[in-house]
Amino acid sequence: MSEKTKNVVILDAEPVVGQNLTRFITHLFPEYAAHAFSTSEDLESALKPEDIGVAVLEIDSDGFDLLARLREGNDGIGAVMLSNYSSDGELMGSLEAGAEYTVKPMRLPDLKRTIERAPETRDRRELHDKIIHELNNLIMGPLGNVDLDYMPSKYEFVKAYDSFGQLREGINSISDLTKQWSLSAKDPTSALNDYALKFGSTDVDKTNQDAMGLMFVEKIREYISKALEGTSSLKEEAQGKDTDPQEYAKLEDYCEELSVSLGGILQYMEVADALYTQGHSAANEILTPILEKKERGENEYRKSLKPASETNEVYLVDDDPKQRKLVLDVLGDYSRHSYHSAKDLFAEFGQTEHIHLFMTDWDMGEGHMDGLEVLQRIRAPQPGDPSIDRVVVLSGGATQERVDQSLSLGASFIHKQGLDRGKLSGYINEILASPTPLEYNRPQQ
Repeated sequence: MSEKTKNVVILDAEPVVGQNLTRFITHLFPEYAAHAFSTSEDLESALKPEDIGVAVLEIDSDGFDLLARLREGNDGIGAVMLSNYSSDGELMGSLEAGAEYTVKPMRLPDLKRTIERAPETRDRRELHDKIIHELNNLIMGPLGNVDLDYMPSKYEFVKAYDSFGQLREGINSISDLTKQWSLSAKDPTSALNDYALKFGSTDVDKTNQDAMGLMFVEKIREYISKALEGTSSLKEEAQGKDTDPQEYAKLEDYCEELSVSLGGILQYMEVADALYTQGHSAANEILTPILEKKERGENEYRKSLKPASETNEVYLVDDDPKQRKLVLDVLGDYSRHSYHSAKDLFAEFGQTEHIHLFMTDWDMGEGHMDGLEVLQRIRAPQPGDPSIDRVVVLSGGATQERVDQSLSLGASFIHKQGLDRGKLSGYINEILASPTPLEYNRPQQ
């Protein structure tokens, strides 16, 4: 806090509680000036929002509404919400408001912890969400290749090995833990209940985000080790069965993809460990170079797929606006052209000489050309049509006929079921690098 904002304000209807908190806070934090009030009106008339660093507010005394008003004048105010009884609703409301939560009567260590955390609670939550986002990208990318429902066809042979079960259990447990960890920042009680059902009971305090976060970090590390052991066991088992060399090479690629992603998750566990033990600034120092390196790698990879002579034009036809947005977000580095119908697309088709990637939905509504008709049209080019490098069909239907028709016309095929940004990005990168059409995301029959 700056000198101007080293004021801690306390709102509690009971004057004796305010007096005790004032005494405790000035004892624990000599650099702060603490001021207690019995009503929100008295507090707001005594101090301007810009002069407040931390607000300790009783929920039953208009605490949430007062916090919202104070932050209109000073968005940087840290907050601790005081509850007269343990309430999941009030806990969730505090987390939603970017505030700490504690229940009266407070122990001095709990009071100290919440006051210390309060100024950066929202920054910590933002960093927590960023870590979860990166984990989900890894889980939905290469680590998703252990999912029986969405395993790429080129890796399906791996399921026949006994060691695959150990590997899959480890990665699926990491996925489950990540979901629970994400939920813990919004609904700690539900997150801990889910954790207990799958991994055993825990005595972690649901109001202590640091302790809860460390619990998830340590458990994820445990399953990363199990998953890495699974990749080693898988290769050993394949060697013992005298596997065909080409199949073994594919298996090695499969295990390498998983190991690299698991190593990436370990990096984010280091960031999270620092967040919960040292604070936001320390964690951000570790995270920043990781994200910068990731961005450099992604940019270099994209460049490696684009010869300088290419215009990098992407054309997409899909009648679903949500699907169009998903695809366009993934292809942010390209010159993108999207159309609601094939009629609109072909009206402008001759305006470019070269298309790097052409993508079409299969089902586009009654009265419109479907994906097969679009493929047949672009494979019978007319004068003035552009040349096309890669073609991709997106389909909600998973019939073998559609797949065969697409592949026979030189188009890769992506099943839409369960498709998300992470998976789509990975599929497109592989399609751009492959000389032959590929099929992805086939649902389990």
